[in-house]
Amino acid sequence: MKCPRCGGSGQMTSGGDDYTSTCSTCNGKRRLPGRKITLTKGFAIATTEVSQDLWEKVMHTTPWSGEKYVGTIGECAANYITWNDAQAFLKKLNALDPGKGYRLPTEAEWEYACRAGSEEARYGDLDDIAWWTENADDAGQKYPHAVGGKQANAWGLYDMIGNVWEWCQDVYDSDSLRKGNAVDPKGTAAKKDSSRVLRGGSWLNHAERCSASDRDYSYPYSRYGSYGFRVVYSGARTK
Repeated sequence: MKCPRCGGSGQMTSGGDDYTSTCSTCNGKRRLPGRKITLTKGFAIATTEVSQDLWEKVMHTTPWSGEKYVGTIGECAANYITWNDAQAFLKKLNALDPGKGYRLPTEAEWEYACRAGSEEARYGDLDDIAWWTENADDAGQKYPHAVGGKQANAWGLYDMIGNVWEWCQDVYDSDSLRKGNAVDPKGTAAKKDSSRVLRGGSWLNHAERCSASDRDYSYPYSRYGSYGFRVVYSGARTK
């Protein structure tokens, strides 16, 4: 495969977001073709990430207590949340408010919601829409900020990019883009401690990680100051 930038035949290797490849000769990047995803089932997604206040209201715990990179007010995004923690939160939330089917988004649902009808990697200038390394970590504000404080996307969803990485339900599959078009994909079958998908980037990340296309993954028991989540529901709606 020839590099579109230098015309050389340097090896094109897949980038961390699985949407770009990099030439080993000139370090130029090219867009890889995506795949067509069809979502046939409706869902509703929270306008913000789960905050410390909401977590405490549901769980009566503070997983971030004693940790280093923690927001100072309850409106800050809850962090140091593992995938397993998120599942416990959702189980409790479903018991408190039955019939809604609260859960994590699938990776496809997350990207659909983040893009909000656009094919662009971001829905605005990064400083306007996200807390990322230049306006958070590098500015000495080494923690997630209050949810909903930046510009929303076209569908009124805040912090889809930056602030905290958001857990998805799916098991991480590095070959997903090579498997062709799909309808309502849910990832591969889970094995014990299978890595789970994270999307969106965080206050700790540089620009290349803060986009609608970038992907990351971690073990379901991984607990870091840049990990959080938001809630989806697909059950009965109330008036």
